Amino acid sequence: MGLDITAWRSLRPTEPDDYDTDTHVNVSASPHFPGRTEGLADGWHEGMRCELLGPFGGFKAGSYSGYNSWREWLAKLAGYPALDSPETEHKHCAGAWAASSGPFWELINFYDNEGEIGPVVSAKLAADFAEWDERAQAASPEGWEHDLYRLWRLAFEWASDGGCVEFH
Repeated sequence: MGLDITAWRSLRPTEPDDYDTDTHVNVSASPHFPGRTEGLADGWHEGMRCELLGPFGGFKAGSYSGYNSWREWLAKLAGYPALDSPETEHKHCAGAWAASSGPFWELINFYDNEGEIGPVVSAKLAADFAEWDERAQAASPEGWEHDLYRLWRLAFEWASDGGCVEFH
């Protein structure tokens, strides 16, 4: 088990009984993370998956613990302070969770297992990924962190065109 990501673009609403999970995604705004689906209404949408990410339009972000380790790396890269927290070993993520904005904030401060990030927030995150790319590459001594970084960047670039990044 782990976190899978699918990137969608050019989404348009469709009837709920007329869908195929290969070409449709069910968008549902989260009360815990308001605004993340901005630009899309709740409900079923039909669109195009990003085949640049693979034959299924997405990628594996890792096991849940692997994704959370990468997210901690991203929070540290972005300069969020390490906060002491008895609930988590992810101290820089805790710094991002305590913030109200910043680089990659909408991704770091989001579910690690499900949900959607819509086109407006995807465009903001795509810009963050573009701006921080050189620093991310320099901060990735083993290379795998930046490899995953590039996949996330592509997913948000794709989704910024009327789509979403789906966590599942």
